[in-house]
Amino acid sequence: ISTFVGPEPEKQNTPEPAPSIAPALQPITIEETQWELQLQLEISCESDPSLKDHVLQGRAVIPAAVLIEWCAQVAAHRNPGLDILGVENFRILKGIVIGAKEIAHLSFFCAPPERRDGLLYVPVEVRSTGPETRLHVRTEILLGDRQPATSRVQRFTTAPSHDYSQTLFHGDSFRCISKVIGLNNDGITFTATGTPPPGIGFRSPLLPFWLVDPLRLDAIFQGLIIWSDKAVGAPCLPCSISSLRIHGNARVGELETRVELERFGPSSASASAEVLNEQGEPLLTISGAEVVIDAALKVAFQQHELTEEAQT
Repeated sequence: ISTFVGPEPEKQNTPEPAPSIAPALQPITIEETQWELQLQLEISCESDPSLKDHVLQGRAVIPAAVLIEWCAQVAAHRNPGLDILGVENFRILKGIVIGAKEIAHLSFFCAPPERRDGLLYVPVEVRSTGPETRLHVRTEILLGDRQPATSRVQRFTTAPSHDYSQTLFHGDSFRCISKVIGLNNDGITFTATGTPPPGIGFRSPLLPFWLVDPLRLDAIFQGLIIWSDKAVGAPCLPCSISSLRIHGNARVGELETRVELERFGPSSASASAEVLNEQGEPLLTISGAEVVIDAALKVAFQQHELTEEAQT
């Protein structure tokens, strides 16, 4: 169920730490901001069956890539006639997990847009309601004219030396990586497919097309899981993106994706990434894709079947 809601000022809520399966950054200082309720969604494994293919520790987790797409749609719907240029400062403050028979009630809020450097920045938050209200996501959606880009991310061509097929926890709906072209300690290059049209397994609450393309984005984080398993010997999960830019419309077919590490250590890493179109030009560019690396996630990754017994 989804409901588009007109402007309704809403009070801010204090972010809480994320669970271990959805790492979080430190809470952000909250300013006095006038937030307007824009969209309400009811999410369950029955209404959104693709979530059954994105399970950790026996519970479905709404992917960061899907949340980014929904935030972009809310901002676009709130400000019609403007192109989505990108996303800034996306942060997961608390992961959204759903049991087999649970329903998540999500509310999407926008603050008044701010004009900076010729672009319109629309603050967006995602909150859940229930026994208590929680803040899950905070980001800014950029509106403006799209600009072409040139490829700057290194292409890796050393074939992987280990079997990565069992590295990922993702089920069929999210299995979008077709082939790993190159993999080493500095990054990964692979081909991947995009998200099927809205309604075929994936919900698009406000638009009949994709703005960011959830699977293109999720493939980047899947690539980082494969990379971290090789380079660090432990899985990783996303927690933030500093900057994402869209340079063209979403494509369904198989495209090359390049991921290059900006920095990494035993417990965290940051990467730049590009999805290239058929002409080898960037369709999507990312900098500051942050992941948390944790060997304990290996156990969570193995529990990728939805269980009736999973509790909050």
